[in-house]
Amino acid sequence: MREHLKPEQADEAAEAVLDLYGQDLRVLQKSLLLKTLAALRSPLAVKPLSQLLRDRSEKNANLKRNAIAALVAIGTPAALRPVVSVLEDEDPYVRHGALRHLAPLTGDEFGYDPARSAADNEAAIARFRQWWE
Repeated sequence: MREHLKPEQADEAAEAVLDLYGQDLRVLQKSLLLKTLAALRSPLAVKPLSQLLRDRSEKNANLKRNAIAALVAIGTPAALRPVVSVLEDEDPYVRHGALRHLAPLTGDEFGYDPARSAADNEAAIARFRQWWE
């Protein structure tokens, strides 16, 4: 979608999508908005998507996985940092989503196992952080 828009149009559309996301919506509607943000690839979405990943009150792992996909689609270093950070999330399904998107970018999983705790994955997480830096 972004290829068909000027950068300012994509950013304007992303702002409108983010405004909609803040409303009282069903999970499916929120998921579709997150997928739209991925298609727009606007850097303006990085901060709110990062906040969604850090939000401990948000228990829907699918929404967080969609946020991960949107951040990876944006692809800037600032967008990838929260994806690396979520490797330490308490939810193994969310951690798996991060690994699924990071491994193709890094070319390696560094021995990371999303079924294991962050403490058990300490060395692998350090390698992902080193890659990000």
